[in-house]
Amino acid sequence: MEMKKQIAVGWVAVLMLAFSRCKDKTSDPILNDECARGNILKNVKERSGTIYYNSLEKKYAVHTSEQGTYDSQDIGFLCNPPDSLKIDGLAVNFDGDYYAYEKDRVAPIGGATYYYLHITKLKKD
Repeated sequence: MEMKKQIAVGWVAVLMLAFSRCKDKTSDPILNDECARGNILKNVKERSGTIYYNSLEKKYAVHTSEQGTYDSQDIGFLCNPPDSLKIDGLAVNFDGDYYAYEKDRVAPIGGATYYYLHITKLKKD
């Protein structure tokens, strides 16, 4: 009986080790989220967008169209993106959280809303 107990404990230890190594990472280590502070205003999954450099704000941002509308757009600014994302017109698919942008800063185009964007999952299209 003692041998069966040792084998069972051994299997439990092996399974715990295996599952601890398969932990899903929800944050992307290549993206700096220092600007993403406060409350999450909205969370998105599998959102398609395009990266552009915003010359007014002097930052790279992911532009997405609001689903179900023809003129609403979310502009999510990235904090210190890596060079691999500093490409105008780069199509991406992502999961992420939108946070409030700078106080009193609004997009100069009607229908567009500025946010800070923390990307938790990213795929280049």
